[in-house]
Amino acid sequence: ATIAVGMLIAMAVAQFVGVWQLARHVARSRTANERLAAETADQPLPKVAILLSLRGADPDLFDGLVALGHQDHDNYEVVVVVDHELDPSLAVARRAAEALPPGRLRVDVIRQRSTQCGLKCCALAQAYRSLDSDVKIIALVDADIVVHPTWLRRLVAPLSDERVGVVTGAQWFEPEDGDTGTWIRSIWNAGASVPTIMLGHPWAGSCALRTADVDTTRLVERWERSIIDDGPIAAVAHEMKREVRFVPDAWMINREHCSRKFVVPYLTRMLTWSRLYESTYPITVGHAVGTLALWGIAWYTVWRGLVLGDVSLILFGLLPALLFWIAAAAAFWLVRGVLRREARRRDIVVRRKGFLDMVRVVVLLPVTYLIYAWSSLAALTVRRVLWRGVEYRLDGGVVRMTHYEPYRAAPPGTRSSVGTPTIHLSQDRFARAGVGVFFLGLAIQLTLLSQMTWSPRYAAVIAPSQLNHQHYTSAVRDPGGDSSPTTPNTNTGDPPSDIDPAGTHESVAPDPPPNTSPETWNEVDRFAERVDSVMNQIADFRGVLVKQERLFGKLEPLVTLEFRQLSTPLCIHVRWTDVNQGREVLFRVEEDDSETMIARQETVLGALVPTVSLSKDHPFTRTLSNHPIDELSMEYLREQMLRYVRHARRNPESIVELVNEVPLDARTCQRLTIVHPRQTELAPKGYHRVDMYFDMETGYPLRWEKYDWPGSEGADEADPQNPTSIPPLLEYYEVKQFEANLGQTLDDFRNDNPEFGFGRAPIVPLD
Repeated sequence: ATIAVGMLIAMAVAQFVGVWQLARHVARSRTANERLAAETADQPLPKVAILLSLRGADPDLFDGLVALGHQDHDNYEVVVVVDHELDPSLAVARRAAEALPPGRLRVDVIRQRSTQCGLKCCALAQAYRSLDSDVKIIALVDADIVVHPTWLRRLVAPLSDERVGVVTGAQWFEPEDGDTGTWIRSIWNAGASVPTIMLGHPWAGSCALRTADVDTTRLVERWERSIIDDGPIAAVAHEMKREVRFVPDAWMINREHCSRKFVVPYLTRMLTWSRLYESTYPITVGHAVGTLALWGIAWYTVWRGLVLGDVSLILFGLLPALLFWIAAAAAFWLVRGVLRREARRRDIVVRRKGFLDMVRVVVLLPVTYLIYAWSSLAALTVRRVLWRGVEYRLDGGVVRMTHYEPYRAAPPGTRSSVGTPTIHLSQDRFARAGVGVFFLGLAIQLTLLSQMTWSPRYAAVIAPSQLNHQHYTSAVRDPGGDSSPTTPNTNTGDPPSDIDPAGTHESVAPDPPPNTSPETWNEVDRFAERVDSVMNQIADFRGVLVKQERLFGKLEPLVTLEFRQLSTPLCIHVRWTDVNQGREVLFRVEEDDSETMIARQETVLGALVPTVSLSKDHPFTRTLSNHPIDELSMEYLREQMLRYVRHARRNPESIVELVNEVPLDARTCQRLTIVHPRQTELAPKGYHRVDMYFDMETGYPLRWEKYDWPGSEGADEADPQNPTSIPPLLEYYEVKQFEANLGQTLDDFRNDNPEFGFGRAPIVPLD
């Protein structure tokens, strides 16, 4: 979590650095382009052909065509190639040609559709081959933008510099309505604009090249094998080893509506093109998934802190999470601010947004990052794309049109982009398996995040703040099994020692006698029979439990719990009283033998952190204790005691010791010690030694210790000559203020018991 939080802070800072670098890059590009335009103002303008492919009539198509015909460059023509005679864009293009000077806009229809490339590339190839030989530069433009009068002159001016091979602009999606899809597309586009502009990725929606370079690099032939026009342009620019220059005046604004249905396929399609034609796509996937994961870890840390009532943990996750959120939102508005400044220079109005729009960006940022991550992964498996009624099959770098039909007009009055793409994941079984693994992993992550907010077991997860930090090398060790000093709570107030971690004046790990006599076994049998009878007669009880367990090879810190129990039907209530104060769990076996368990944690958010219900064997609870909660019952302890004795009888090498008059707090106990010296077939697998303390007067269990085999993980290395001299502690339980047979009933273990904190709040299932 620390590494994740640190990386998230770095990414938040990187947001501001990236926008700052973008603003500088745009300013330098504008200055250089203006200087170049001034130097070439008196030179004759080369003839330019603007190439445009049409399938479907975009909402602003007529205005866009008219704008293309009114450029301040006097030596150019516009060549439009329409997909089909029945296409609705054909009538719009002919109407625009009539409104422009004769010869300015030439309209043609695709004469032969290739099945080896996208329709746009097929149309551009036909348009290019129809050009006169005196055309020196081609400019490409998309049908969904409206250019400004100086667009063409500014776009082609840098090509007078031989070091420049491609001149490009960029695309900005300006949200003109409140639709969620429109804003998500704009937020994603703002983030994508920074690397696109800074790294010089050409955008064919506003782009210019020399015809000589097109012929030299055989770009048209490449278009005839490609599904998009941008990818081959980037490839030829790289091969020519010439600069791809960004021109701020070619940074175009798209104001079309984008529906919620459209936005996910759109992002997936754009990222699919990136996968096919950009070598940096693995970085894109890593950024998308990594950002979402880091942000998720930070918010999980916040939620974890709320559940545990740990203010420092809350702040540790909350501050970087909010910092990144604020930085991402600010980055959107800062990038948009750079765009607005450039638009004002061209007398293009990009209106100021209000407070509600700012709130909308903040709210939609997490959704955008989620869609971005999903689309970047989904793009890895896309093999079939249905776009504007045409279906393409993508097999590696090979494109194949598998279905074609003329474009059908959209409903009148719509402002949406033409056509909603349908993205089909690969039919390959390995790709399907990959998608299945992704969804499975996502489900597991979401499940774990929801489950890990609760600690319904009675295990410790945070060391009590009141522990003294004195080093000892006894069986009760510091959390994690390392040598860092930690001291457990004491029973009598006396300081702990190397052999007396709980301050009881009684060793927890002295070696017993070397053998077990028949007299000892007789005494143990009488003792076990008495204790069995006493524990069997306990109908209910309450008290305070101090416990410690070794989980995943690390010894957890001591935890203090208040508990109460009803034996039949089994009901257990546990409340934490240390740093996890406010956490409680209620377990009940109902009259129909069904089981219920609920858990809650008091936090500063009060009822915003709900009570949850879960099973005692919920997967997450196994990460917090070696035992389900019903093993805290008196019946389980009684059976466990008898099981230990049976194990000892079965193993002829076992050593059993029963010691009377052992002091423990203000009580006098009997201590039963069972040791299995060697790991043999007759020895138990799970432990080496147990020490059990029972009140001599009442026979009630007061203390329980279990040790692992010497030499196992966590063993104390106090003696350099004998590094396994003290066996590692597995479990330590001590009962204080024990009161039995109080007359508690099933009604005392209801959720709405005023002594509990559950009240009548709704319960959220966690299973």
